[in-house]
Amino acid sequence: MTMQINSRRTIAGIPILEVRRFFRRVVAHHHDSFDKEWLLWELRLSEAQGDQVLEELVTQGFVSIEPSQHNDRQYQIAELARELVRSSAAKRISRTTAQGGLEGLMLRVREINSNSKYLYSVCSVVVFGSYLKDGERLGDVDVAIELSSRLEDPNKRSEAHLRYAEASGRQFGSFIDQLYWAELEIYQALKARQRTLSIQPWHSFIGMEKRRDFQYKVLLGDADKIERDLKSARKQREKQGPAPS
Repeated sequence: MTMQINSRRTIAGIPILEVRRFFRRVVAHHHDSFDKEWLLWELRLSEAQGDQVLEELVTQGFVSIEPSQHNDRQYQIAELARELVRSSAAKRISRTTAQGGLEGLMLRVREINSNSKYLYSVCSVVVFGSYLKDGERLGDVDVAIELSSRLEDPNKRSEAHLRYAEASGRQFGSFIDQLYWAELEIYQALKARQRTLSIQPWHSFIGMEKRRDFQYKVLLGDADKIERDLKSARKQREKQGPAPS
């Protein structure tokens, strides 16, 4: 399931790992599209460089141009870009190493769920991809994580998120970064710098296109609800049809 990439590859002169980092930020912020200004800011590009990168991303099928009545053209994330988000440049690992990485992840899940300082708890953990198939040499362990807010009043969440970000003492590049820090912090804590793990936000896992032989295993959460959500997402994709080129 995890795409393997060559870390020396570039797109319009930009390292593929930097492009992956940008797409991961877009997806982590619950967006399906972005504008040129966001790309320029994240990758520190000039207008000319940005135009070259965007042209190449469209040509290679990572994004498509989204119709817009406004001047700020939007670029829709394509499935190839989502595969890049989930990609790995690491060497393949043994099943024993993969199992150890998964056990460590579940230990950190329990630690986060027992620590009231976090604004979110982990309510679902699903493993999918090569880990569930035969073979002793695997890619990253693909894991999807669903978070649940500990704040009962949704109208107070934005304010609480901003206070939480301010209390962290971190420097943020944008208001959006502050707003989503409470979620991103948990993903970082779960990842724990382990190259073994490829952790995906829940909406990315639910929405991604899946092959007929797709398999997953629920490690935490309501298995029946997860199955219903996956079926609903598949029906929605079928209803929408293929993305425009």
